[in-house]
Amino acid sequence: MREFKIKKNDLLLWLLVFFSIKITCISYVSDFLNILWYIFTIISIAISIFYLSNNKRLTKFDYGIVLFYIILLMATLKNGVSLYNYIKDIIYFFSIYLTMRVGIEMNFKKYIKYSTFFLNLYTIINTLTTIIYYPNAMFRDNLNPIFFLGGDNTSVRLYVLCIGFNVLNNFYKTEKIKFPIVSLTNLLVFSMIRDLGGGKGCFLIMFVTIIYFLYVKKENNRIMRNIIIINIILFFMLVIFNNIEIFKFIIVNILHRNLSLTDRTIIWDITIQEIIKQPILGHGFVNGLEFQALLPHLIGINAHNTYLMILFTGGILLMASFLWIVYTTVKEFDNKYHYSKVIYIIPVCLFTLLIRGQIEGWDVSLIFLLLAMCNYYKLIEEDIKSNNISRKEKDEKKFFKIYKF
Repeated sequence: MREFKIKKNDLLLWLLVFFSIKITCISYVSDFLNILWYIFTIISIAISIFYLSNNKRLTKFDYGIVLFYIILLMATLKNGVSLYNYIKDIIYFFSIYLTMRVGIEMNFKKYIKYSTFFLNLYTIINTLTTIIYYPNAMFRDNLNPIFFLGGDNTSVRLYVLCIGFNVLNNFYKTEKIKFPIVSLTNLLVFSMIRDLGGGKGCFLIMFVTIIYFLYVKKENNRIMRNIIIINIILFFMLVIFNNIEIFKFIIVNILHRNLSLTDRTIIWDITIQEIIKQPILGHGFVNGLEFQALLPHLIGINAHNTYLMILFTGGILLMASFLWIVYTTVKEFDNKYHYSKVIYIIPVCLFTLLIRGQIEGWDVSLIFLLLAMCNYYKLIEEDIKSNNISRKEKDEKKFFKIYKF
């Protein structure tokens, strides 16, 4: 009988991944479990920092991230806002970011494998809870529906990550880029049940872009630049110039929304007025109810636009640090030779979340995670390449063993 062994590094990575992807409904089940989760998450962050501190130097990307959160802290303290939401956000981001960094250094293949397992499991359970509790929810947070992974709109970003990680995981197994039909269908079903315009939009973007990269032969060495240009144009068209009519067919006939995007255009105008009042350092990391108080007769716990929320919370200084992070990523990723087309699934996921950020507030953490993966693409590609080489060597040994050469 074959002996079953678990390596220490594998167990450590498994635990780090487990605590980096929070089951948000725990917060509504038990305060004790919620506190316990945060304690273990903080411990996992400390372990990750210790693991990475031996030989790894900070990169330009790392400095940009540190600067971003320092400015956000300054803005929050200056405005006398509670640090509660800031601390929660920084714990969440550094848990997913440092776990990814440890995964790259330790074993990226297994990092993707474990992450894919949990993302598949959690998103499927989340979809099942929406079916079971339809048309209601597991819990309510100020009238907002809460399911296994939290709010219905906020859950969509994990579905997007799940799709991308499935593509990478399948490539590690087969050396082929496979269409992620199960995870895409899961996103579509969830979005249809909850009637999420943003979820349907993310499905369409990923569906089209993945098909494109499956069949396109020529590499796009300006993909990151194109992604950023498209998003800048979209931001000015939607938010600044309020030119919604051009997207009328998609908004009305496909996403089944009105041309105010469910009052988003009104919320954007109010947010811009608030940004003008404190343009340099913003209003700090306010909670949902504090933001809601700014909106007369409207429901909205944020600006429903990630980039407006960056300006609102930290002003021009915070947006400048965000743009610096984006710039360093574009410079690092574009105009480089890429070993395999599968690496483009990371910019595809990033593109989807950046577009989603035009209509949803504060997707910063996962946007940063995907920007980081684009920054460390060389290490990821080296791991993919070495995995392919070792697979070929194993296949050759198997062939010679069968035919006794």
